[in-house]
Amino acid sequence: DALLAVGGSTDAAAAHVVKGTDVGDAHSVAILIRASDEAASTAPDNAADLRLQAVDLIPHTDADRPQRVAETIGLLHRAGRSDEGWPLAETALQTGLPNEVQAQMHFEAAEALAVGGHSAAALAHTRTALELDGVEDSTRGLLLAAEASAQLAAGEPRAALRAGEKAVSLGRRLGKDACVDRALVTMGAAEGMRGRLSRSLRLLEQAAELVSSDSSESRHIEQQWTRGCTLIALDRFDEASAAFAGAQQWANRYSSQGTAVFGCLCRSQLQLYKGALDDALAEAESGLVRAGELESWTHVPELLAVLAEVCAYREQPELAKRHVVRGIGLVGPRTRFTTQPLAWASAVIDEAATNDCSDSSAVLAPLAAALERWPDHSLALAFNPVIAPRLVTLALKVKDEKLASAAAEAAESLSRGNPGVASLAAAGMQARGVLENDAECLVAAVREFQASPRPLARARACVDAARVLSQQHRSAQAAEHLQTALAEYESVGAASPARRVRERLSGQAARGKDRKAAHRPAFGWGSLTEAELRVARLVARALTNRVIADELELSPHTVESHLRHAFRKLDIGSRIELTRVVLRQEAALENDRRLDGHP
Repeated sequence: DALLAVGGSTDAAAAHVVKGTDVGDAHSVAILIRASDEAASTAPDNAADLRLQAVDLIPHTDADRPQRVAETIGLLHRAGRSDEGWPLAETALQTGLPNEVQAQMHFEAAEALAVGGHSAAALAHTRTALELDGVEDSTRGLLLAAEASAQLAAGEPRAALRAGEKAVSLGRRLGKDACVDRALVTMGAAEGMRGRLSRSLRLLEQAAELVSSDSSESRHIEQQWTRGCTLIALDRFDEASAAFAGAQQWANRYSSQGTAVFGCLCRSQLQLYKGALDDALAEAESGLVRAGELESWTHVPELLAVLAEVCAYREQPELAKRHVVRGIGLVGPRTRFTTQPLAWASAVIDEAATNDCSDSSAVLAPLAAALERWPDHSLALAFNPVIAPRLVTLALKVKDEKLASAAAEAAESLSRGNPGVASLAAAGMQARGVLENDAECLVAAVREFQASPRPLARARACVDAARVLSQQHRSAQAAEHLQTALAEYESVGAASPARRVRERLSGQAARGKDRKAAHRPAFGWGSLTEAELRVARLVARALTNRVIADELELSPHTVESHLRHAFRKLDIGSRIELTRVVLRQEAALENDRRLDGHP
């Protein structure tokens, strides 16, 4: 009281309250809640702790306790601690609350459970609440939106759409934008899961129109992350990157940690599809660090799949396999829909290690799971179009023509449903060409891939076309396509597929191609990757990690990862030492240019 009387900080007063108060002291509870409210916009984790302490001081018979519990669950959700929230709600529900208060508590529990991956329990809460009498329509609308979210988490996009449509209808009738935009985001994600990408984007953009500047940051963040993922599938990589940056800005603005790991995953996958292997690796590593800090494991298997695929491309098969094994070990009931990226990573590892000469049955079965719930589960093939043609190849190798045909039809169906998306159109042609051994179809797929931003996918199409052209004794055309594939692989540092393509090319000229990327030294200036060099040169200009991240359109965690790798390779420990190395190398390069007669 003395601190507050002279204008001292509420946070400092709250520290004394925690140590010196008793249960039932309403004045102390008010101080803790005030301190929590002041911290909520910048430090939700601290705010959640303060609110938890306040709830501990409120008697169970107090009429205000349910509302305070609900507020606490929301703060825990924002702080990325949803697993701590739903037990609070379930305890409160055992105290005989009025129906309206019960419904609100069921809603908070469902939200927290769905985020934590407990979709069945979340659905149970929404259904129980929707059956209660006397629940206000505004609360009913939020419950329907929560049901849609839980259905989506359970892998039921059609059910999610049905619940979402009810929530939107009720919310619009009541003029409750909070209910409508929440449901629209879920519906957009559900349509994306079904491979209906244009419809997904329209719903997400409708949600964006309703999310005002004073809306909760979690709604901004979720809408932007989901929109970015849909844009990846639509080949609109620059817009996807901008959406992810927007989500990160909101997360930074409000110190929201709940989506930190998911953000690293989204960015790492985008960089992988772009062929920026260094940045993909750095983002995935950053995601694993953040997962450990937050003790949030939901997206770790997918992050490990990114690492495994990058290692497979870089001729590190044993490390790649370890990542996959670790990822599979972490997959449980709450992460069962993250196995598809691991299946694809396993296929890439197998391809790199065997040069297409092994029994493919071991990798075919998990990869074929992408078709088990087609067409309601189409996102894996839309997000990564190279899966379908590879599935066709593997299925034909084990003489499973039915599976091969189904994979080709799925790829073509995605292309028909999303006209104008170059990668999907090309993948449809490629899958059909592989199925029918049709050289012209495969050559057409290569042409279509020229408009795609996916260099690794382009290179794969070239290899498939070259194989069939070679079978038809069209050696010159086959060699041309292999040269194109080699250039694509070498441009992104994919040493393993580049080596396999090089081995297939005939003639001394092809065998003598520059192999610098495959034989980069482990330490010293020459060991730095292009991404690490870009960061090092900007550090030498005295720029901070935040400014460098903005300059290179990366996350600060990715910049930090590149910097850490550079320090290790150069055996240094500070930015000052790195600046000296960069300046020395730049001076040596300039001197060499003068000696060579360059101005």
